[in-house]
Amino acid sequence: MSKTAMIQKLSINFINSMPKEHIISMPKIQKNQLKNLKDIKIIIPDIHGCYKELVEIVEIAKSIYPVHKRIYLGGYVSRGPDSVPVLEYVRKDVARGNIALIGNHDFTFLDYLAGGGDYYLAPAFGGKDTIMSIKKASHYSVGSSKSDIVNFMNKTGLRRFIETLPYFHIEGNWIFTHSAAGKDKYKGLIPDFDCALWTSITKGNWKEQMNPPDGYYLICGHSMVRSNREGKREPLIFPGKGIYLDTGMGKDKNAQFYLAVIENNIFIGFITKSGFVGAKTHF
Repeated sequence: MSKTAMIQKLSINFINSMPKEHIISMPKIQKNQLKNLKDIKIIIPDIHGCYKELVEIVEIAKSIYPVHKRIYLGGYVSRGPDSVPVLEYVRKDVARGNIALIGNHDFTFLDYLAGGGDYYLAPAFGGKDTIMSIKKASHYSVGSSKSDIVNFMNKTGLRRFIETLPYFHIEGNWIFTHSAAGKDKYKGLIPDFDCALWTSITKGNWKEQMNPPDGYYLICGHSMVRSNREGKREPLIFPGKGIYLDTGMGKDKNAQFYLAVIENNIFIGFITKSGFVGAKTHF
């Protein structure tokens, strides 16, 4: 199936699968306590098969904010060792009322499953790591042929799960996508599908690309932020515009998660392995 056909198919799936409401599990509370309940959203960028690290950081987030909504920005497969456990984990989280978007690696994996070129298996995409994860998850009963991989993904329902993921999400004045889409790449508030998955950041245009519609902010992953002077990859923030969150999970062996925290529609900081880190820059 061609890339254009896949885009059309996924766009239709997005429209048909748009959640009408979002429900998160909450402890029983009295009506007079509702006014004290904060609206917390925790944003999780590219995971790329790093299941152990994902579980660890989500548990830290739960310990800090027992009641919150998680929004995953896509990039579940490739590179890391555990693409299948990551997909299963995120699928269960979506069933609990959390949000998951599709990313470009997830899209290219669908293209591979649909008979597209084997470019997904190239080192740049890390598709062979996804295949190894499938073999491991099946206790090595699944072979390396494409038909074996397709059968596994169909039987487990994971292919269908990826196919029905939306490519953007909006709450309040925050837009969430996998990749940054420039201001001229929106129709109203709806970003262009291709740009929301694939936009590459070249030297010097990080700020230019982080350009959502007026009055809105964008949080995305996809483009791995550069290392700072200490050799660490930390989120890149442009006040009044948005945040790049991809810190290189599955690609940089020293990477660690930074989960953005939005409280009552205001960005307040990040959750890391060390706990909560307050924002130095505000919107």
